Amino acid sequence: MSAVVVWLTKGGIVEYVASSDADVVVIDFQNMEAGDPAPDMSDAHKALLKERAPSVMDDIASYVVHYKCDNCDAGYRSISELKPVIDLEQRVAPGEPVPVGECPACGAVVHPVADDWWPVPQSALDRHCLSGRFNLAPEALPLVHKIGLDRVLTWFETTRGVNVGDTLPVSDFGLNAYFGFDPDKPNGECCYVNITVLR
Repeated sequence: MSAVVVWLTKGGIVEYVASSDADVVVIDFQNMEAGDPAPDMSDAHKALLKERAPSVMDDIASYVVHYKCDNCDAGYRSISELKPVIDLEQRVAPGEPVPVGECPACGAVVHPVADDWWPVPQSALDRHCLSGRFNLAPEALPLVHKIGLDRVLTWFETTRGVNVGDTLPVSDFGLNAYFGFDPDKPNGECCYVNITVLR
């Protein structure tokens, strides 16, 4: 059975992403405030929204905890809630993912929640002759949508001399790219790029 997502915006306006023979989920935004729990959706519903209505996922993102403290497990919805990381080079070992900020509660480093990263479709990577995994942080999505995914990926075609563990600004787009390596993944998947918002 395929999925359909219906969401209710303020004022009770019904909007939906349709699919035949649908399993329906209703997302009611009418009475939600920032900080409220985000609506539960299946992976199929999320995939449908990402494909057909990405702006809705941007709206939902404001209600979701995207970042967690490695020490106290405090959750944050936005990078703007975090402090800058002091002495970054001393706090991140080579090959480790670069934290997005420092926890204002305890001072430990904060990383994105793993499930929140949006993988760049293989078809887009193929258009630019790129291999490995490319992931977009939730906060980078609106900016990447505005710039255009293909413009962002074109920058990687001309980038040379990059080492594992490097973090580089992506052109002048206001984005950062972290070049990582995961030894637990098979060849073709072990090298990855995490794209975040430049701080």
